[in-house]
Amino acid sequence: MWLARRSPAKAVDPGLLDNLVGGGIASGATVGATVIKESWEEAGIAAEIAAGAVNSAELTIFRQQPDGIQHETIYAHDLWLPADWSPANQDGEAVEHRLASIADVARIIAADVAPDVMTADASLVAFDCLSRLHAAAVC
Repeated sequence: MWLARRSPAKAVDPGLLDNLVGGGIASGATVGATVIKESWEEAGIAAEIAAGAVNSAELTIFRQQPDGIQHETIYAHDLWLPADWSPANQDGEAVEHRLASIADVARIIAADVAPDVMTADASLVAFDCLSRLHAAAVC
């Protein structure tokens, strides 16, 4: 699973680990268009590849933030990338990318120890993915 490290200049969760791609849906935009746009900006994923992303879950997060209550729906997507592919951030919001094994992702979520602290949103998405992959392997 590819992970990104957020820029230390980000206003929210600076320097934390994050999903490879993520972002808010602008008014009037669709989920699909946002996936394609954010895939390019955050990881350099070409539109024709990003268009293959499959919606895998709609997750809800509700938590206290310094500026109020965060309550949002996260549209999680799975995208299997070529083995020889590597990310290239286009907008400066990520300062590092890491390809982590499923076991490493589980350890990161469980340990929550610096420098490998993951955002709450990314932890939720990664946990959902791990649980779906585990269920598929067991079936």
